[in-house]
Amino acid sequence: MRSYGFPEFVNVTRDSQTNTLIVSGYSIDVFEAAIKQLPYAKYYEFVPFEDENGNAYGAYNDLIYQVYLKVFDAVVGDTTIVANRSTHVEFTLPYTESGVTMIVLANENKGNAWIFSKPLRLDLWLTTGAAFVFTGVVVWALEHRVNDHFRGPLKNQIGMMLWFSFSALVFAHS
Repeated sequence: MRSYGFPEFVNVTRDSQTNTLIVSGYSIDVFEAAIKQLPYAKYYEFVPFEDENGNAYGAYNDLIYQVYLKVFDAVVGDTTIVANRSTHVEFTLPYTESGVTMIVLANENKGNAWIFSKPLRLDLWLTTGAAFVFTGVVVWALEHRVNDHFRGPLKNQIGMMLWFSFSALVFAHS
């Protein structure tokens, strides 16, 4: 009867003898279990969003909008939480995984040790380098009078200044 959505979550059929709706599926089971946990009785009725022939009245966005218009009190089913629907109604927390994954080509940059630098632009690298040197200069200015490691030939002082900046960024000091 229903040819849309995922029948594993919500399946609506009609008993041909009694003409009553049979609503089943995972979302229905979760909803009924939640209702049973309430400390008070709550009457509910499942009303499918379809005509007498079993055809949907509209898409999921149309169904959500009917809740916004207060035609329906709630939706029980396989409704995805997206931004435009969230402007009309509030959603509960998801109780299933979306199953959305990303597939990327793994061989393109295999063996390239500098692949981490690909998304970074030149101005960012220059800013990082300037901050690196500035940190070293500040530490050198504060330490060279009282710390013997920051004294000596100019070459040693520059090396110590750059080494300190590098080690401060890379290693955790106690």
